[in-house]
Amino acid sequence: MRRLRNALIAAVLILLVSAVGALAVFLVTQIKGEVTVEEAITVAPTTFTVPLKPNESYGQVITVSNSASAIIEVRLGNLLVMPPNGLQVQIQNDKLNVPAYGSIQTTILIVADSDVSPGNYTITVDVSR
Repeated sequence: MRRLRNALIAAVLILLVSAVGALAVFLVTQIKGEVTVEEAITVAPTTFTVPLKPNESYGQVITVSNSASAIIEVRLGNLLVMPPNGLQVQIQNDKLNVPAYGSIQTTILIVADSDVSPGNYTITVDVSR
């Protein structure tokens, strides 16, 4: 009986010491940092000028670059031509997997219809990821 009593006392003391030890932890300091996330995708050129005549076409090469350590999927879309009549615009590859620390090219093909009116046209292509 005495051994059981001593074992119980020892167990209770161990629990009390553990609890007091856990309460003895205190904050020394904190480490704080600021993180700035930068866009890894760049596109060149972002503007271009093309003189076309009726029935002519032009292919504008676009280079998409990735400065990140992982492959990034990029989409080109939402083609907008203003005014909307007279030009046809197509993207060679509208979905690109840009390699880590690398570049990939695609072409925007612009075709002037035979009945296109002379004037200035604006083409807009969205690049998104």
